[in-house]
Amino acid sequence: MTSRHCEKCGYPLFEKDGKIICANCTEEEEESSQLATDAALHLKRAELLTRLSETKDLNEIEHILKCLHFIKELI
Repeated sequence: MTSRHCEKCGYPLFEKDGKIICANCTEEEEESSQLATDAALHLKRAELLTRLSETKDLNEIEHILKCLHFIKELI
């Protein structure tokens, strides 16, 4: 436990694996962070699909397909 307190809820902050966390807010923060990450990945996927349909450059097509594969693994 650290001597600091959470700005949101006032609970004491803990250090775990080098990160400062609030035991009360952590799940909520992780969930909202994951939702934001998923939304960003879906947006980037849509952008890449648009670029893929517009390009004729084989190197760019290969790069886009690799990126899409990587995003698929993350989602």
